[in-house]
Parts: sequence; C-alpha cells; structure tokens
Amino acid sequence: MSKDGFEQRLILIISNMIGKKFCKQVHITFAQLDGKEICIIHIEKSKQPAFLKENSRTIFYLRTGNLTNPLTTKEAVEYLQSN
Repeated sequence: MSKDGFEQRLILIISNMIGKKFCKQVHITFAQLDGKEICIIHIEKSKQPAFLKENSRTIFYLRTGNLTNPLTTKEAVEYLQSN
C-alpha cells in the first residue's frame, strides 16, 4: 500500500468510527527511523467530546496520563457536566 493509500485508509477509519468533523484535527506525516518508514499521527485536542462507534455501540473513553478507560453512561454524563 502506498503512503497516500495508507493515509486515506486511516482518515476513513477515523471518519467512520469517530466522526468526519474530527478528521481535520488529525495530521499524518511519514518519517524514516532506523532505515524503516514510520507513520506519525498528531491529533489536536478537541474542544468537544468524541465518541467511538463500535458496531452498534457508542463508547466514551477518558484518557488520563497514559491510560485510556471506557466510561459507563453515568460516568460519561458526570464527566461531561463537570467540564
């Protein structure tokens, strides 16, 4: 797969699973590291919550430090009301 095709696939996945409006906050670059090409994804912080669409479920994850935890509906409502 070409870099262009790889980048298109990533954006398509983000668009389908999180939402088209968040794609503009995703910046993809490629670099060489130890003779191998790597993909670097930089994502700008969103001013609004993003929900993951997984099959028929919508899930809200909270990133704290290096941990990512799914929240229950109650926890997500409480978190969103406090911010």
